[in-house]
Amino acid sequence: MDALPARAGVRLAFPAAPAAIALAALNLAVHAWVARQGSLEDPALLVQLGALERGRVWDGEVWRLLTAAFLHGGWWHALGNALGVVLAGSLVERALGSRHFVAIYLASALGGSALSLLGHDAVAAGASGAVLGTAGALVALHRRRLGSWRAFLRSGGTHLLVAALAAGAVGALLLREVMPPDDLAHAGGFATGAWAGWLASRPDARARWPWALFAGVLAALCTAAAWPRGGVTGFESLELQREIHAALRREDDAEAGRLAAAARARGLDTPALGYYEALLAAREDRLEPALEALRALVDTPDPPLRAEVRRAAARVARLLGYRSYAGDGRPQDALAGLRYLEESCALGEAESCRDAEAIAARSPAP
Repeated sequence: MDALPARAGVRLAFPAAPAAIALAALNLAVHAWVARQGSLEDPALLVQLGALERGRVWDGEVWRLLTAAFLHGGWWHALGNALGVVLAGSLVERALGSRHFVAIYLASALGGSALSLLGHDAVAAGASGAVLGTAGALVALHRRRLGSWRAFLRSGGTHLLVAALAAGAVGALLLREVMPPDDLAHAGGFATGAWAGWLASRPDARARWPWALFAGVLAALCTAAAWPRGGVTGFESLELQREIHAALRREDDAEAGRLAAAARARGLDTPALGYYEALLAAREDRLEPALEALRALVDTPDPPLRAEVRRAAARVARLLGYRSYAGDGRPQDALAGLRYLEESCALGEAESCRDAEAIAARSPAP
């Protein structure tokens, strides 16, 4: 590539870039260790080990902006980033030295994580922000060496860099369903690395203020991302709902009620939480409020939850139908009982359909 001076000898690529190789090896070693801790399909494991998650960072765990860059969601993810570190990082390290390369890598990881945290309410992990930062530094070095934008745009090295970045983008799109790319982390890392690479390659590097400005902007970005906010994040919402579900399964209604109240107090308002509250109301024999809450959720867009809601609503409506028809614990009202059974039938309860038909035909009570 014409961006950087070539050195003779077949040992150019690896021995000349020990930091790049060490970082790639570190990423793979960390991933091998993480893979032994549990299922990488569970984001809770990555969060436990240091992945990026808004609620944790806003609670003071600012170190996640950096540790997230050493965690990956799968072997293809880790291998792809390790390869990127070796390929782009080796060139940057040979041009600027190991110290500058590592500083650019870590700064890019911070810049990518901060922009991702500002824009995404999701669990995020991976070295791609740092890798894209290394690529950004390589682009800046190439532009610096060529001396003008015209020469830069006409350079074969530029075309090769653009082709490599485009290939990476296409690969990320193809794997989006398996491994969703964090576009904001990529953009933040690339911009951070390009700026740092431009500063590190200045002919006259005696002036300190450009680096002070760079550090100040990066610190401001990280501060804005980590500044505490209220409310419940997406991951925290899932965790709270998982805990409520677990309490209901072990029939610990008191704990489930406490958790549901705490979730409401923190501002959580989701169909799943409404469903769990309706189940609690039904268990407390508050059948009318339970059915009313379930009615509001029967068209929820989440198919699994919608199926559960319909089954629960059918059972509650059926129970109300029997009690109303027979006068069990309430004034007898055959017409109300029939309406409840018809509602249960409409929600898919086959026995309620048969009983409603029997009542309508003036058959004996079910």
